[in-house]
Amino acid sequence: MSAATTTSIVRRLARTMRMTIAPAILMLATLGAGCGESASELLVPKPDTTIGQGTTGASLYRYHCSACHGLEGRPLVASSSDLRDYDSSFAVFDSVLSTGPGLMPRYPELDAGARQLIYDHVRAFTR
Repeated sequence: MSAATTTSIVRRLARTMRMTIAPAILMLATLGAGCGESASELLVPKPDTTIGQGTTGASLYRYHCSACHGLEGRPLVASSSDLRDYDSSFAVFDSVLSTGPGLMPRYPELDAGARQLIYDHVRAFTR
């Protein structure tokens, strides 16, 4: 398996795993590679990526971030940042979501409003 394939698989798994059911999703993602994210969405429905009625920063964070950064910002993956003391500006946060540094996936599907909700949720960890 090439390094690019491995990186792609790791990014895909990191994106689809969820804190509360990570082992089940990991198994589904591993066994059903090539099925897309639909297998994980059966267990954890994907929230809207744009702001709508009932959309919260917590729900967006739980879906997009918690598999690696934990439900309360404490990293679950060695290469993840600890978000409990995150003090960067929204511009930096937005850039991180756009570029996906290291093994972190990019999130182009999140609009500015959704990114702001997630940022506000992350900043609440430090208060």
